[in-house]
Amino acid sequence: MKTRVKHILYPDGWTGLVTYYKIGKSGLTAESSSTVGTTGVFPLQISKSSKLTDKRAEKVGYDINAQGDYTLTWVGYNGIGLVSYDRTIISSVKLTKLTSTNATVSTSYKQYE
Repeated sequence: MKTRVKHILYPDGWTGLVTYYKIGKSGLTAESSSTVGTTGVFPLQISKSSKLTDKRAEKVGYDINAQGDYTLTWVGYNGIGLVSYDRTIISSVKLTKLTSTNATVSTSYKQYE
């Protein structure tokens, strides 16, 4: 999942969040998360981190979650610059069907600034 950081004069930047999980007989298990796909072109610099906030979904209707935290800074570094603000992305992978031979999931995300 990627979200755009719009620029007027420069190429757009992107914030990315990926949730890695496995499906088994006991449901979904989150393995890790990553900010892969996050890119900023000068004058935009993006500091980033991710973490799992909910690792198990044992029943249909349950979900696993990851969180990406970003600090976007224009003409600066590490949160110090002309303009700087924070962005958080929360991803959700919901178990919608689980049988002995397969599973179905749905994904969604919310962005906070």
